[in-house]
Amino acid sequence: LVLPSDLFSRGTDDVPEKLWILPRACGPDGEFYVARRPDQVTPQEQRQALGYLATTFQCQPQTHGVIRKLPRNLLDLHNLMLPTGVDLLAVLRERMLTWNRGDAPLDARLILIAFFPKTRAVGKLPEVSDIWAFLTVETIRQLGGNLGFWQILPRGQVAALIGSDIDQQKASAVDVFVLNPSFALNRYWAALLNGYSPSTIRITAVGVGALGSQVIPKLIRGGFGSWVLIDNDYLLPHNVARHELHQSAVGF
Repeated sequence: LVLPSDLFSRGTDDVPEKLWILPRACGPDGEFYVARRPDQVTPQEQRQALGYLATTFQCQPQTHGVIRKLPRNLLDLHNLMLPTGVDLLAVLRERMLTWNRGDAPLDARLILIAFFPKTRAVGKLPEVSDIWAFLTVETIRQLGGNLGFWQILPRGQVAALIGSDIDQQKASAVDVFVLNPSFALNRYWAALLNGYSPSTIRITAVGVGALGSQVIPKLIRGGFGSWVLIDNDYLLPHNVARHELHQSAVGF
């Protein structure tokens, strides 16, 4: 699952992020999905996508890997996170009951993103984090009803059940699907992957022909510089033989 590179940069852990999950590949070797924010999805893509809400959980550092057996349901995931200091069901109930419905529509589904910091020894700073994503197939309305967080009213609205204890066994009936997440490329990581420090130096390129069209896009994709391109020529059919642009750009 590819997540936006700036996910959760707009708020805290308990603030949900709206995402559309788009399928990219599905086969015997696994499935591949891309998550985008609503303003980055075309109407055509929306017909293939599912609306999700992402919420994250920061676990306490562990001296070894946490996941030895993949959780199959929400109770498995709760029991997995409990030793790391996260009472998943309690936190989830608090969040679902307090989320603003404009930010967390009841028809959306949940994607739970968990960060598991790892250390070499007790008391040492974390060196790396395992990051996992867990998807639910039920809507938030159905999920809260099945877990006993609220009662579903005839018109689809919900009424919170205050003071009731959490029945953990109900969570065993809520399936979760495990995905291995990564984050979309941004300027910072692109520069590091190309072996240099991120730079926003201002550069003006005069001439974006056969050579410039090959070099400049690679520098831009590598996160180097802030560019102004100057070239008043039109792209002609014979230019396409060596130019970076496709022949659909002829005439521009």
